[in-house]
Amino acid sequence: MKLIIGGLALLVFTGCAASPKLADYPRREIDRPLTLPKGLASWSTLEEYRQEKYRFYDGELITDRYTVGPIPLKWQSSLSDDWNLIWLPIPVAAIHQLRNDAAASTALIIGYGIEGSSNGYSTAGISLEYFHRQKFSSDFALEFVPALAPWFPIGDRAKWDLQASLGVGPFWQVGETLSVNGGARAVLRKNSKTVITGNFDGSGLSIATHDDYRVVYPVYLGMNWSFARQWDFGATANYLKFAEVDDYSRLLVDLEFRHFW
Repeated sequence: MKLIIGGLALLVFTGCAASPKLADYPRREIDRPLTLPKGLASWSTLEEYRQEKYRFYDGELITDRYTVGPIPLKWQSSLSDDWNLIWLPIPVAAIHQLRNDAAASTALIIGYGIEGSSNGYSTAGISLEYFHRQKFSSDFALEFVPALAPWFPIGDRAKWDLQASLGVGPFWQVGETLSVNGGARAVLRKNSKTVITGNFDGSGLSIATHDDYRVVYPVYLGMNWSFARQWDFGATANYLKFAEVDDYSRLLVDLEFRHFW
């Protein structure tokens, strides 16, 4: 219900006149450029559902569920046909299209982020992602997405970190207005585990955190529906379980209403 209300609110507040550029913008996602052409922009409302399961130190299996949104704050603006900015609501990423033709579409996405902490663990990071869609027909393609994200310490307790990933999966243009994709990623990331030993009354209590790197394998499934000339609805589900420890699993479902003008 909240998502429906958020979508209706976006319809009311962004019901502005469409750019003449919209007439030339394809509704088939496989035919679209990876950046919005000059003179076209979009505004989105986002919602995320998250479920995490993990085993607590005493052996109890914990399940956490929560929803974030709807958040009508994502804006994509075009600096040129091949350069776009993503705003949330300040600029957080840039997209540079390298190629878009009948054989392939490729782009470079550069972003940044800050994780704040009041305990000295604040970090700042940058992300670099290369997106390649190799088209084998007018309706079918394979997508390859390598990415790299180093994180740098800001707080006095924070540590340098690095995450690298490679995603591969098929893309289908099911109809004139509907597309689906799916696949798997191999993600190299730091795994931190805190071990508590001793008596909890304070005598002989020891708390130690151990860091190591491991590769995990999340899988994903997504869709995009251009249900009107100025409107898209997208959904993506990500599931992480394979190669995790302590019975950890995570399900993320992201929903997006996107308005073009």
